[in-house]
Amino acid sequence: DKKMQPLVAIINAREARDFFFFFRHPGQEFVMVLSGRVRILFENGETIELGKHEAAYFDSGVGHVYVSLSKQPAQVVSVCS
Repeated sequence: DKKMQPLVAIINAREARDFFFFFRHPGQEFVMVLSGRVRILFENGETIELGKHEAAYFDSGVGHVYVSLSKQPAQVVSVCS
């Protein structure tokens, strides 16, 4: 009966076109960058850029993808409700 889904992800993608579609799911999403630098692109044209230890919180019903802006893949922790 849990309400949140925590996960750690490695972000290898470099561009939005690396994806076939934007991910969307009911609820909200919190993300914090553990290493590297990440850009979150939304289907409505908005973007968020985050560096190490920076975080964002957003409506995960809006389609989104994560791309790495670092030389190496970025690592994030994400919690979805």
